[in-house]
Amino acid sequence: LAEMQLTGLQAQGARQLDEAMLNFQAAADEGDPEAQYALGVLYANLLEDEPAALQKNEGLSVLYLYAASVAKHPGALMAMGYRHREGLAVPQ
Repeated sequence: LAEMQLTGLQAQGARQLDEAMLNFQAAADEGDPEAQYALGVLYANLLEDEPAALQKNEGLSVLYLYAASVAKHPGALMAMGYRHREGLAVPQ
């Protein structure tokens, strides 16, 4: 559902970023590595002119990517490796 809201594939046909974030958050809180990875990527790529709750946040991005990488999510492992190599919000 969250992916459909993010891409605008649900019945209304418009992106619903706030709804998608809430659904990803609920799944991530339950330990879903796909949702944790999605939140990590979203928080790394949101624009700074979004509403306060939906703004770019490197700290939350690293938190969710780390949680997904502990569950051996391949994308999260690659993202965390890249962040460490480049020193992006984590020690180099």
